[in-house]
Amino acid sequence: MTKTEVLADRRRALLTAALEFTLLELRPEPPALAALKSWLYTWTGIGLVAAGMARQGFDLQLTRYDEQGWRATFYASGMEHSATGAIGSAWDRTPWRAVQRAASAALRARANVRWVRHSRSCRCSFRSVTGSPTRRAIGRSPAVPTRRGRVSLCT
Repeated sequence: MTKTEVLADRRRALLTAALEFTLLELRPEPPALAALKSWLYTWTGIGLVAAGMARQGFDLQLTRYDEQGWRATFYASGMEHSATGAIGSAWDRTPWRAVQRAASAALRARANVRWVRHSRSCRCSFRSVTGSPTRRAIGRSPAVPTRRGRVSLCT
């Protein structure tokens, strides 16, 4: 694992912990949790979460529906944003809670998916779902079975 990957893993762990703590509903609320929530329950907090998620490879779409609430949706960066491409989505009365819940869902979904390169010499990639016997290839080339039940796009 490279230094960049280690740093990204640490950032992802810190972001996940902060998001999960903001979603806690404790009474009485500990002072540290109250401070975290007061910091992230603002428009600045939304920007911080969006920036952290961008470092993890996600784009944010935040939509307001009149006075009814907010929908936050995270997509993989650089991909066309369609309803089927959403990785994490949440609805809430406040924009910060919607963003936090959607970010948490996206990080949990990403934890179950791992991108792997078949070999250093090829340009293929495939997605394997951790803990699942099903492997799904991503790309336009025909899929070719490889060792360990993975699917490669190499021909």
